[in-house]
Amino acid sequence: MRTSIMLLSLVMVVLSLSVGEEGLHPLDPLTSSDISHVRELVILKSKLGHLHMKNITFQYMGFEAPEKEAVYQWKRCSSPLPPRMAFVIARIPGETHKLLLGITSKTVVYDKVYHGFGYPIFTIEEQTKAIGLSMEYPPFIQSVKKNRGLDMKSVVCSTFSIGWFGEKKQGNRIINVQCFYPNGTVNIYAMPIEGVTVVVDLDEQKIVGFMDRLKIAMPEAKRIDYKRSRQKPPFGLKTNPISIYREYERVHSILLESRDDTTKPIVTVQNGVEKGYSVINIKSKDRPKLLFDMICTLTDMQYVVFHRSVDSGGPDAFQEYYIRHMEGCAVNSEAERQRIIHCLEAAIERRIFEGMRLELCSCDR
Repeated sequence: MRTSIMLLSLVMVVLSLSVGEEGLHPLDPLTSSDISHVRELVILKSKLGHLHMKNITFQYMGFEAPEKEAVYQWKRCSSPLPPRMAFVIARIPGETHKLLLGITSKTVVYDKVYHGFGYPIFTIEEQTKAIGLSMEYPPFIQSVKKNRGLDMKSVVCSTFSIGWFGEKKQGNRIINVQCFYPNGTVNIYAMPIEGVTVVVDLDEQKIVGFMDRLKIAMPEAKRIDYKRSRQKPPFGLKTNPISIYREYERVHSILLESRDDTTKPIVTVQNGVEKGYSVINIKSKDRPKLLFDMICTLTDMQYVVFHRSVDSGGPDAFQEYYIRHMEGCAVNSEAERQRIIHCLEAAIERRIFEGMRLELCSCDR
């Protein structure tokens, strides 16, 4: 078992190393490896990381798209992949930083302190800590356990933003914690512990406000469960599963299953980057307008066909095309090659209709 796991890990490492820049697109999102590298760059190379390594929280991390002209240049010719960049919003207590980092160059382009209005989104870690502080707060425990007679082990809490209005800064980042008492139901939002609210400062990680305004008896958990198994007729009426299909669809599926797969067209694309053109070879069943469909498809895909040859012998047709981009470049990636193959296969099968003629005679009813 251990040997199998080691072999599987080795295969995954080899596959990850084999997918280099050739398999990337300039607009691909960040991978898990990119995210790890970006975190290391922020912590080890940025000014923010040197001064506050242990207090950094990552509020946002995303891919910074390159300029359009760089993407067009990569697509037209076999230009190198544009440098991959990442944009990060990170916080230390009391400050929000915006960072732009080069993933390819492993550099920090800039690290700026944000002085504008509003705040970045809350992280899961911040919200979890806020809930933990509330559950251990003595006044909250007294309000729930002694004043309302509820079991603290059954209490479930969630966080809610207090909102932000206007352009005036409102001090630190604070969040409201509202709690619920499920009492045996999964619909916790129908069972709030009303009148009790805890306010937590996320930067200081401490409770800065507590309100116990009024005491309202908890309702019974009846007729609020949204699970189907708990519903009663007409909402919970059980039905036998059935399968419905039209007869002609059944006939079509039978014909499709019995189809000879050897009739599928064969399309190959040979990349000739050094020659400045690519060669397409096609073997398929001969049919009317086949050459017309191939030329139209390649033209619509923005390719120039400067040589072609067609040989039709018997039921099969053999075609060869020399193509290049309108800018003069050959096909320069595996993804582009697969796209050409799929489009040509679809164009070949567009006018093909295979099946049988079926005549039925019966009494009208």
